[in-house]
Amino acid sequence: MSKASRAGRLIEEAVDCLCVEIFSFPDKGDEPTMTKSSMECSICLESFCEGDELICLPCGHRFHLCCLDPWIRTCGDCPYCRRRVVVTTDGVKERHNFEMF
Repeated sequence: MSKASRAGRLIEEAVDCLCVEIFSFPDKGDEPTMTKSSMECSICLESFCEGDELICLPCGHRFHLCCLDPWIRTCGDCPYCRRRVVVTTDGVKERHNFEMF
């Protein structure tokens, strides 16, 4: 079931269904070329640190949980690519360990 937004923002239930990942660095030697956008939050411009909680949007862009939350509740789109965030609330919020490749 897809949750609609009002006036472009995501409703709380939809925000709570976004995928949360825990950031970790790749092992030495497994580091292919990494883009700057995959290593830092484009909202606060801080590099991701080991153990940071990141929200992964359906478009694939990742942000610090605390940075994206106010934005997504107001705007309802990705702050990087401006793609509309559509959230399916069929399942429970997922938590993943995320290793950069």
